[in-house]
This record gives sequence, structure tokens and C-alpha cells, in this order.
Amino acid sequence: MSNAPEKNREKIPEAVLLQAVSWRVRLGSGEALDSERDACSQWRSADPLHELAWQRFERMESPLDTVARRAPRLAHSTLNQTDAEIRRLNRRAALKTMGGGVLGAFAVGLVGYDTGLLKYMSADYSSGSKPAQYNLDDKSQVWLNTSSAIEWESGAAIRSLVLTKGEMHLTSAADPRPMQVSVPQGQLISRDSRFFVRNGDDHTILQVVEGGVQVQPSADIEPFAVKAGEAYRLTGAGSLALDSKMFDYSGWIDGVLSARSMPLGALLEELSRYRVGFLRCDPALRDHQVSGVFQLHDIDTILKILARSAGAELSYTTRWWATIQLPG
Repeated sequence: MSNAPEKNREKIPEAVLLQAVSWRVRLGSGEALDSERDACSQWRSADPLHELAWQRFERMESPLDTVARRAPRLAHSTLNQTDAEIRRLNRRAALKTMGGGVLGAFAVGLVGYDTGLLKYMSADYSSGSKPAQYNLDDKSQVWLNTSSAIEWESGAAIRSLVLTKGEMHLTSAADPRPMQVSVPQGQLISRDSRFFVRNGDDHTILQVVEGGVQVQPSADIEPFAVKAGEAYRLTGAGSLALDSKMFDYSGWIDGVLSARSMPLGALLEELSRYRVGFLRCDPALRDHQVSGVFQLHDIDTILKILARSAGAELSYTTRWWATIQLPG
């Protein structure tokens, strides 16, 4: 896997990020006027931070572009309202508006915007539509899966990393200072370990590959150790041991997805990380167990294989919506 672009060395004000969001949707609608393209170029050249925000969008396959392509008329007719709303609202109100009110049908494409996009754009390290690898200044290595972001600080007494979005695989270099990974449910402490972390909507998944990780929950729960070969689901209420042999959470580093007796529904959820759109299956097939090692470079071929193994059919409502369903 090739190294990703360098660290995002400069923070971008949120107001600038919101302006970049508006321009991206406007120009991606397919109905932008030449005058609007010229105005965007002037905005980009007016301030180095404007261009920096734009370039960071270029590094990701933005959901804003996808939505604008699917609904160009809606994009064109609502953007003027959106621009006016953003100018007069504070950050919290603006995010709420963009997520549901003024943009209406854009809500699907902007899922996660108010909880992840701004953090993604202002993170120290981030990935776009493909996984990325970074070497940290303490000689640790971190792999970020698609659309993931972290904040990193190497202090005198502790190394601190915050997974703000998505998932990562970390190889923590040997160092007298402990490595502290912050997640919504608490802290993950290690020294020279290798482990995977996923930041879910209401949970965190931890899978240790080598060494060990000490979990220090933020709630009133006793700390506990996770050893190599173990995986846990962490929530605000506690932790749940997972079957680490059923699914290799870090397989994407090698471009594969490896499963053993995994429910089809759960497998499709994992595959959806690597394909734009929606993957669904017949409710009767959700618990159908699947085993295999699948190459992630061709998701549609994987879908055909899964449908065949289940004695089902693969159908496309649109190019973005694929369903594995029983025949008849």
C-alpha cells in the first residue's frame, strides 16, 4: 500500500470548511453556470486557506459530489437558500439545517456530516476513498481505512491519538511513553502493540493482533486488559467479547476481506465501506453464513459470488443500490 499525502499540517476554520462544502455541491450539481465556476475560482484564490480546504476535499470521494450528481435540480434550487442560512446561523444551527432542513433530500448524502465531516477535514491525518498509511513521528505506523481521520500529539510524557472518524490499524512503536488512543467510551493504553480500532455510531470495536491493550472505560467500569487474538465491542454500558475468528477487521490493509461463518447481512455491512451506495439482502438471507477470502478491488464480483453461494439473485435498482434476493 502506498503512503498517503502528508499530514494535514494546518487547521482550517470551520467557516471556511462550510464555504467549501457549499461550493463543492454547487459545482458538482451538473448545472453550475460559468459565472459560478469563475466565482469559485476567485474564492479559492482569495485566501490560501480556501485553496487548502478545496484540496482536502479533492482527496476524498465526497458524498456531496455523489448527491449533487444524483439530484442536480434539487442542488441548484436549494443552494442559494443554504448559503443564506449558513451565513446567518451559528455552527450548531447551521449543521442541523444542512443535515435535514434546507437541504432536504441531501440528508442521505450528508449522513455523518454533522458528526464527522468537519472533524475529517481538520484532522491531522485522514484518508479518502481508499485506505492510507502514515508513519508517525514516534516511528509508529497507522493505517486508516476509507473515510477515516485521527488527531495526533507526541508529548513529553505520553503519546496521544484520537480516532475522530472511521477505523484504523495501529502498530505502536516501542517507547518509554505509553500510547493513549482516545475513543468515545474511554482510553486504550498500549506501548509496543498492534491493534485495530473502529469508531462506530454508538460503540467502539477493538481487536488486538500483537501485544496487549489496557482498556480504561470513561464510565464507572473496571479497567481490563485485551490480549492478542481477542476482540471486544465497547459501549457506554460495558464491553462484549467478540468472536475474533469470525472476521478479520484488519484484512483491508492487505486489500482483502476474510470471513468465517459470518452472517451475510453483517458481511454486506462490511463491504459497504468500500462501495458507494447501498448493499442489501433479502431478510430471509441475513443469517445465511458465509466463509471466504474476498478481494476488495471488485466489490460487484464479490456480490455475485455471495448471491450464487446463497442460491439467490443479484439485482440492481440503480447502479448504487444492489440487492441479493431469493428468486421468484
